[in-house]
Amino acid sequence: MIRFASPELYVPQDGSLKLHIDARAYRGDKAIDVSPAQNHGTITGAILKPGPTGQNVFSFDGVDDIITITGHASLDTPTALSVVAWLYDEVSNQNHSINKDDAGSNRCWIVQRETDTTVNFALWNSAGVINQFYTAPNSWVMNKWFLCVCMAEVSGSNILQEVYLDGIRAGTGSSFSGTAIKTITTQNIRIATPSNKKQRLGSVRIYNRALSASEISAIYNAERHLYGR
Repeated sequence: MIRFASPELYVPQDGSLKLHIDARAYRGDKAIDVSPAQNHGTITGAILKPGPTGQNVFSFDGVDDIITITGHASLDTPTALSVVAWLYDEVSNQNHSINKDDAGSNRCWIVQRETDTTVNFALWNSAGVINQFYTAPNSWVMNKWFLCVCMAEVSGSNILQEVYLDGIRAGTGSSFSGTAIKTITTQNIRIATPSNKKQRLGSVRIYNRALSASEISAIYNAERHLYGR
């Protein structure tokens, strides 16, 4: 059993946490979802390595390793989305890190590293129109653990996007036209798409709402010691 420092950070009373894969919880080839939603993932190839304090983290070889979370209605986020992940990159390539798609070009959202080490948070609206929000160059660093939070929220006839890195807002955000975020229930969530991403992952959470700045800061400060920050 995992003992988390602040359970309220992981299981909000509003039921908004829909996925929490943590490398400290696994069973055989299963990445255990410790959220109430129980959207467990299937581990293919990825192995466990010790993190900075000896805890388990997932390691992906960039060839064929992946964790796949089967699509489910609880993972649909038509009005708001927060993707929260502890990440570590070993190579400076441009590739997907966490995404929801059909393993092809039909996508809902992507958290991606670009070759100039920016974070590219790509999001589609319900009409299939994409908006890509880029952080500043060198914001996605190599060989260093960091907390990446990508959020989107519908506000009237627009969708607002924000990225936080290590608890600090990156840039001024972005917005584009749309009254709903694209959702396809049958699409899986995939971590380290095969043949794409060599990386390490400590944990990933998905909420169906936008987190507040204070909530993001609280998560970062509660867990930073695990990742040498």
